[in-house]
Amino acid sequence: MAEFVSFGETMMVFSPGSPGPLKYKHNYSCKAAGAETNTLIGVRKLGHSAGWIGRLGSDGPGEFVLNQIRAEGIDTDRVVLDSRYATGIMIKQLCSHGETSVFYYRDGSAFCHVSLTEADYHFLSGARIFHFTGITPVLCRTCREELDKLLSFCRTKKIPVSFDPNIRLKLWKDNDYRDLMKHYIALSDYIMLGVREAGIIFGEASIDTYADKIRSLSPSLSFLAVKNGAEGAYVYDKAAAHFIKPFPCTSIDPVGAGDAFNAGFLTGILEHHDLKTCGKIAAICGALATETTGDVEGLPEREELMYYLSSVPRAPER
Repeated sequence: MAEFVSFGETMMVFSPGSPGPLKYKHNYSCKAAGAETNTLIGVRKLGHSAGWIGRLGSDGPGEFVLNQIRAEGIDTDRVVLDSRYATGIMIKQLCSHGETSVFYYRDGSAFCHVSLTEADYHFLSGARIFHFTGITPVLCRTCREELDKLLSFCRTKKIPVSFDPNIRLKLWKDNDYRDLMKHYIALSDYIMLGVREAGIIFGEASIDTYADKIRSLSPSLSFLAVKNGAEGAYVYDKAAAHFIKPFPCTSIDPVGAGDAFNAGFLTGILEHHDLKTCGKIAAICGALATETTGDVEGLPEREELMYYLSSVPRAPER
């Protein structure tokens, strides 16, 4: 059984070889990317077992994604290949100033036809943490219904739940999902969100105000992290709060940094570290993830993390 389990969509991603409008691009690299599997891979690289409950098309992109995730050591026994529907696709557009925009082709994808079985719940039953994001419930009604069943199972089995709203306004379209995000915050034990996301959900306020609002919503909250990119992060438990300084890095692509932060923070929780150490591990993982153009290639292995946690400020070039 995996210690850390997640449920969500992972897509095949096409990335152009250089910045600029896609209409002028001819050469692309292919990768797999999904917020949930990014976090799973981060936790796995740090030495913990991780499993994915998902659904892909029984097509070339689906087999590609499955191979990529399996190669990272993720347990994919509960991933279904669906012959009726296609794997979701995402195309990145790189801007010269370092920002990335995306185009989604995931409406009606195989994952949107997910249907959980008794074996999926058995797979989850041994987990120490179940992790999900706010992406999954806004994809379609079926995704939300199946997620809610998993969360109900977690409550019954007393499996701690981890949540990152991970807001993608392109997926919200014309809908307002702020109350839905609050609903999932109220069900979660560990919460990680960015300052921008907190502002969308709660309106403009200070970081401490966000923390107070989240605490008031979630009676079972044990750990909270409010991420603020290159400005650092704030972490909270029931008794303390700490500012976590950003870890020095040379950022190339910020996509995936939040998922990497989550992986580090949750690894700290799995290992029963104190709050501040959990935050430091998260900051290291988040920073290193930005030093490559992929979502997971920069995630540290266990030995590398331990080096960075030592008194030495930075290791030689990777």
